[in-house]
Amino acid sequence: MGLIYNIEEAIKNSAFNVLQEPIKMILDNQTEAYEKNSIIDKFFVKKTTDRYMEEYRSQTSMDGFKPTEDMEVAPISDFEESYFQQFTFQIWTNSFVISKQTMEDGKLMEVDMKANAFIKGYNRTREQYAVEVIGAGLGNVYEEHKIFAKTGKGMDTVTGEIEGERQQYFHNKHKTVKLKDGRQQITQSNKFTASLNFTDGVTPDLEEKVLDVLGQVESKMATYKDDKGNITPVDVDTIFVGQNYRLIDILTRGLKSRYGAAMDGNGINTQYGKYKIVVSPYLSGIKGFTDADNGIILASSSRNREGLGAVWFDRKPLEVRSYKDDKTEANVWAGRARWGAGYGDFRAMSYISFPADGADAIATSNADVITPITTGVKAVNVVAQKAAN
Repeated sequence: MGLIYNIEEAIKNSAFNVLQEPIKMILDNQTEAYEKNSIIDKFFVKKTTDRYMEEYRSQTSMDGFKPTEDMEVAPISDFEESYFQQFTFQIWTNSFVISKQTMEDGKLMEVDMKANAFIKGYNRTREQYAVEVIGAGLGNVYEEHKIFAKTGKGMDTVTGEIEGERQQYFHNKHKTVKLKDGRQQITQSNKFTASLNFTDGVTPDLEEKVLDVLGQVESKMATYKDDKGNITPVDVDTIFVGQNYRLIDILTRGLKSRYGAAMDGNGINTQYGKYKIVVSPYLSGIKGFTDADNGIILASSSRNREGLGAVWFDRKPLEVRSYKDDKTEANVWAGRARWGAGYGDFRAMSYISFPADGADAIATSNADVITPITTGVKAVNVVAQKAAN
């Protein structure tokens, strides 16, 4: 997303004019560098808007085709109103000042440092906001940051009523909407936990168990059902993880080996190269993604786009205004932007934790327990030897 510059005539006609292009170049280059490694474009569906608020309302799925006789009128599908979600946007501002004395003394390095700090602060704020929205989906509350995300609710409600209390986005009690025909509601989960021991080092057996957990969760996601009970297949392709070396190492080893631990390394790894791993250092500071929590998010980029799982709105791109302060004769660079983010359909992604000692309760609460199994001969032999002893 490009920056918008507004340079006033008073600056163009002053000694500060020589700084305008170099500072613009710094701001542009820093923003481009951040965007390449940003979690925002990878985790969220990005949209723009010209409204103060956006509201999305969904409907139940269309009925299936039915057998009819020749010349018989085709049946009309019955749609019902389903869940909805509202998105609002926050104003974000900051500024820095270049004094007249700085120009007189030729302290251009100080100018570069201020420009770098300014744009880094902008991009860092966006990344922090993004991961705090992710944390809010787990139930994190950021009361100390009034400007940051305070909620992480999805479109669906706790009871299934359209106007009811919104359900936590990552939760094991997602209910389909209550329909007029009175059909039974379905409860589904997109939050899971599995107890694995990461402290004894990486072993083929451990890698295989992690892959098994991924496979079990993916199978559950592939059979998610809509409000009418129809299966809505989800094509999982991405894993989000914090800067957790041990967990990244296990995932990378497991997913980038053609052969699994099964049959003493001769078994085919059906999950080889299946997922893209996205690492965010900012995510590591969020409850649910610490080294003790060992949390990851398994996501479908296609479902995220189609069902609006996690949505990011850029209401107003960053507009940087360069002007002269008459009282101090300084050059002021002021930035203003508006953006916001939130959640929609829970079926786009699932959270999985592999909790260790010291894990936060938020990593395991309201989560279905997954029991990993292995088919490896080595693992079976260990069990047999213990039984024999």
